[in-house]
Amino acid sequence: MKSLKAAAFVIGGFLPLAATAVPANAATVTYDWTLTGPSPSLGGLPSPGSGTITLTTGTGSDPIDAITGTIGGDMITGLAPVDTSFTDNDNLLFPIGTTFTGPPSVASGTSYVSTSNIDPKGIDVITTAGNFLIFGSFAPNSTDVTSGNNYSEDGPTGFGVGTFALTATPLPAALPLFVGGLGVMGLFGWRRKQKAAAIPA
Repeated sequence: MKSLKAAAFVIGGFLPLAATAVPANAATVTYDWTLTGPSPSLGGLPSPGSGTITLTTGTGSDPIDAITGTIGGDMITGLAPVDTSFTDNDNLLFPIGTTFTGPPSVASGTSYVSTSNIDPKGIDVITTAGNFLIFGSFAPNSTDVTSGNNYSEDGPTGFGVGTFALTATPLPAALPLFVGGLGVMGLFGWRRKQKAAAIPA
């Protein structure tokens, strides 16, 4: 009976920690991103790149908070401010498969599942070689999006068409529960040894 009470205490102590460490609606999400080029016959991509992107989850879009990595071997030093007068970038992501509801991307009361990672306005990335604008060929809620080669790059090395892919890198949500489970197993093992030692030979 004491073992069951101890187990309940341990599990009860770790469940709030799990809820605190991984909230149901996380404010930020991190993705690994890659920008790769197709065959030269499709225009190629002069400066492929890769890195990480951190964004704030939203209802109608996800604003980018930070970006790291390289493009064409040049280090990314930051994200350019939104500038509709020149580059027309909005620095928003629409991860494929994500359901967005309401403004700013769609009307109130409507929603869609994104089919494109970046909209036509795109993101403006600052590198040591200059700025690169990466943008999509279709709106996130388009119905005619085909896989691959839907993203374009315009920068110091020229223009190219490629594939911009996102891979989610979430925090290990089950880690606190896993640690708590190990603690419970250890407790039961210790109690079993204590009982075995108490039985006379």
